[in-house]
Amino acid sequence: VCMEVIRSAEYKPDDQIAMMYIRDINDEYLKQLDKIIRHAKDAFASVTVNISDGSCIMANSRIASLELKDVNEPLDSYIERISQSIPQREVRTQYRKVFCVDNLRECLTQGKDMIQWECPVYAAKGISLRMIRTTVEMVRNVSYDRLEALIYFSDITENYFSEQIPHMLYRKNFDRIEIIDGQRDCVRLDHPGIFAMEMVLAEEISYSGYVTEVMKKFVPDDEKSVYEKCVRLDTIRKELQEKDRYSFSVHQFNKKGEKCLKNYTFFYLNKFFDIIVATVEDITEKFEQDILTGGYNRQGFIRHVERILKESEDRTGYAVVFFDIKNFKAVNELFGTEIGDMMLRKVYEDVRKSELKPLVSAREDADHFICLVERKNLDLDMLTGMCQKKLTRGGKTLHLSVKCGIFMLEKKKMSVNGMIDRAKIAQRYITDEFVQSYKIYDSSMKNTYIDKATLAGELEEGIEQGQFKVYFQPVVDAMTGKIASAESLIRWFHPKKGFISPGVFIPALEKSGHISELDLYVLDSVNEFQKKRYQSDKITVPVSTNLSWMDFYDETIMNWLEKKCADASMPSGLCRMEITETSYAAIEADRNATLEALREAGILLLLDDFGSGYSSFGMLQNYNFDIMKIDMSFVRQIETNTKTRSIIRFIIEMAHTMEIKIIAEGAETKEQVEFLRDNGCDYIQGYYFYKPMPEEEFVKLLDAGR
Repeated sequence: VCMEVIRSAEYKPDDQIAMMYIRDINDEYLKQLDKIIRHAKDAFASVTVNISDGSCIMANSRIASLELKDVNEPLDSYIERISQSIPQREVRTQYRKVFCVDNLRECLTQGKDMIQWECPVYAAKGISLRMIRTTVEMVRNVSYDRLEALIYFSDITENYFSEQIPHMLYRKNFDRIEIIDGQRDCVRLDHPGIFAMEMVLAEEISYSGYVTEVMKKFVPDDEKSVYEKCVRLDTIRKELQEKDRYSFSVHQFNKKGEKCLKNYTFFYLNKFFDIIVATVEDITEKFEQDILTGGYNRQGFIRHVERILKESEDRTGYAVVFFDIKNFKAVNELFGTEIGDMMLRKVYEDVRKSELKPLVSAREDADHFICLVERKNLDLDMLTGMCQKKLTRGGKTLHLSVKCGIFMLEKKKMSVNGMIDRAKIAQRYITDEFVQSYKIYDSSMKNTYIDKATLAGELEEGIEQGQFKVYFQPVVDAMTGKIASAESLIRWFHPKKGFISPGVFIPALEKSGHISELDLYVLDSVNEFQKKRYQSDKITVPVSTNLSWMDFYDETIMNWLEKKCADASMPSGLCRMEITETSYAAIEADRNATLEALREAGILLLLDDFGSGYSSFGMLQNYNFDIMKIDMSFVRQIETNTKTRSIIRFIIEMAHTMEIKIIAEGAETKEQVEFLRDNGCDYIQGYYFYKPMPEEEFVKLLDAGR
């Protein structure tokens, strides 16, 4: 004889149930019933079912929707009703089939007395997603000759999400983990060191509000727009449609106010319910390390110098020193890259351990090194000794000279990038490194320096305000002297800085990654110019536009070119693209297909600056061109170098054999023009005929039939 008083959360608070029963302990039915009751002890709802007649006898639940509607409610009706909370249609249909009376009877006949089913449900609109396990356990009651079952419901959300999140989350030192519920625009945050799913599920905030707060407090102004775009839910969904993972990196300020590089990675935890896991990892150290030397790179140098200067009361006590190994390529050519790499490591160690006692040292790029020193340790005589190197291997000896630029920090605040660039400019003023291997930056050099970051930031404003002007330099037919085509060039007239040389702002924009914005502006401007003249029945000639290698990875420009190719309102042949040797070398194999598509659509491709690189003939072998432009460095030596004249003759003859036209750039004298004309050059471009000119002057030439 047993008695149990049952008090538990499974039953209504106002119920106190006492159960007293007498049983035969050998009764198999009662043993099974005991076992089932123990299994269901953690369930939040349960239903007792008479399978024989298909009715529900009794239900106990903390959720009203799982209660019985009527006494003896048919099981199939009950299952139909509660399945409505399952949002996936196909899952809902399958759920009904699994728990219908007929299927339960069939399973018991086959000896299967337990069925489990896990599915996600939304209990109500605006309520967080939950994973629910439905379990039915069946038993035969021989006393009453009927089939009985207990159906119970368990909340397994915590375990489900914990199992679904990959183990890598626990192996990496993430700053935080974010569980984003895209349907409800909310996010739950946690730190991986104390990761607890029940805490994550319990505490949630608005995702859009969270993004706004992070952007406002931690993201630098110049990266806010990038961050906002990258973390938008529509951006994340779009990226995850194409690949399993989506990542991007952005700088953020830490609690100390230091700029760190954070890597965000997103992946779906449950695609149907738009549940996304995001991890945030600090990759500053990885990003700042120079693989070759093991020390800092430029980014690492900048961050650590910023930290030192922030804590310093007097900035003028420091100097930035820039080292450039002259003609370092000769080391690789004579001794091989392995010895060259060893030499770079040695130079880095020499700088780091020198009497300069640098506070921070780094390999800035290639064979360039930088360090921050205290002025009191800046011994110029000692520095001169450091700048002479000798390398001997296998009977070969190579003397290397190092040029050194120095920038003394001033009281006014300045970016570390600006300091490095000023030190770099100073070393360019060294006329003879064997006489004096160093140069200190002074005010006479300031017009040479333009902050690259500032230029990149002013680009959009400059385009909007019309500071950029497209110029045209005519290309003439070598035999007739008439204008055959033109090259479009860009000029920047800054309201405060005045005329900025393309040799300054174009490399700066390429380095900052903004060059494609400017190239698109030029493409649009040239296209409008050509279209306007053509539709007005005025003389038009082909105009070429320069493309950077970065443009081939810019979707906007590629789409523009594709649209241009499909434009039937303009004749083919008016649009030409110039690409330098170095740009071709940077284009991956799959981009060559893009070039071929442009050619097939009627856009002529020009190989610019032929002969200025190290792989000119390799370009001819690997890519197809319509026109080659001989670099001006050859043309300007026509009168002084017999070898140059032979090379030009050979290039012209070779190009014609390959059915490629030739343009000679930089012709400035009558002798140069006559030589080119006499040796079969097709076209000539240079100051002898025309300088680059604004649109209105170019229009006058065309209208005059020049």
